[in-house]
Amino acid sequence: MGSVMKKVLFVALVSLLFGCGTPRLVAPGAVLAMPNDCANRQAILNWLSSQAAIPRQPFESEKEYEHNRSQIRSKIWITRYNCQPV
Repeated sequence: MGSVMKKVLFVALVSLLFGCGTPRLVAPGAVLAMPNDCANRQAILNWLSSQAAIPRQPFESEKEYEHNRSQIRSKIWITRYNCQPV
């Protein structure tokens, strides 16, 4: 194999490994579209909390990151407010 081919193969391999190693990001629309399902309140809150804990990704702007986290926190608040045990 030529030197150029080895470099291309190395870059492709690193890209593949890096892409598979990053956590999946939440689409904000998916968060807002989640129903207020009080029967599954704890599972929803656990999932939203895990999504809120994902750190900012290298190619994600600070503004986009804060916007996504804001929507997640808002959905957590709405779910807790609507599904409070009385």
